[in-house]
Amino acid sequence: MPDTPRVHLLIPTHVTRHLGACLASIALQTRPPDSVTLTTDGHGADGSIAELIAELWPRVASSARDAGREPPPLVHTARDHQGEPRLNQVRNNGLRAIEACFDPRPQDLVLVLDGDTLLAPETVAQHAAHAERGAELVIPYRFELDPAQTGRVRTDALLDPRLGPALVRSLATRPQRVALGRRHARYVAQHAGRRFGLGDLGMLKPHKPKTIGGHHAVGVRALRDVNGYDERYQGSGFDDDDLSRRLHALRPRLRLTVAVRGTHAYHLYHETRRPHAITAAPDYRLFQEPWSVTAAHGWRTPRPQPEPTVRWVPAS
Repeated sequence: MPDTPRVHLLIPTHVTRHLGACLASIALQTRPPDSVTLTTDGHGADGSIAELIAELWPRVASSARDAGREPPPLVHTARDHQGEPRLNQVRNNGLRAIEACFDPRPQDLVLVLDGDTLLAPETVAQHAAHAERGAELVIPYRFELDPAQTGRVRTDALLDPRLGPALVRSLATRPQRVALGRRHARYVAQHAGRRFGLGDLGMLKPHKPKTIGGHHAVGVRALRDVNGYDERYQGSGFDDDDLSRRLHALRPRLRLTVAVRGTHAYHLYHETRRPHAITAAPDYRLFQEPWSVTAAHGWRTPRPQPEPTVRWVPAS
């Protein structure tokens, strides 16, 4: 159907760590994304990101075909690292590549997934179903895997249609699933409270229920309305709070779906440099300042940077 929303998968990263597993999980999707855009801050050590995807993507495509599914096209956009983290600019570079290469329509959905995270086999299909029902903001979450769980993940196993789906579904423990169910209930309550005006009364923070940067989906129309990601936010910490706050400001026009329970992604373990105290996060003070719905430096109005390259990645 010509009006059916498409799902554009956007993967930001700056390293190859866990990127192979992330890309391999695309081959498992019961409903593949309509496009994949990898957007990178730099090129990895000695161009290692391009080397990895050149070797791996044909294998991902072959695995998808073995399962009877047509693999999506992959675009890689990159620019030199600027000496500081610019995660939101890298995300926006991905949006600009999607716009140039795939001509996204207002009803399409951009599914954002960190490059150290893999998708459950049904996740893209679930996001697509939410979009077909009119959702412009889908709020899922992710399982945080520990080192032992992460150690079970092998790219070769994910690329085997006989092994991959069962491997992914076995990763989360029962306590993790229970905790995710509780989070889902909390987000649903926050969503209901906002519909009943608790936000207007100051009883609900303006960014709740919030998206997480590592796994969320936003409609193209809504992303255009807020001018994408605010490039003043350089690292992780308050970038997703800011996006949530600006998207919630589009309500009641914006249709939102809480999909924490059942729309799964798995964040693979690695050491983090994120500060323990929330007030020590680099963008804490920025988040406290006056803000507007439309990002001053965003999708259409980037901060100065070298022109990113955009290239199609062969699938064979």
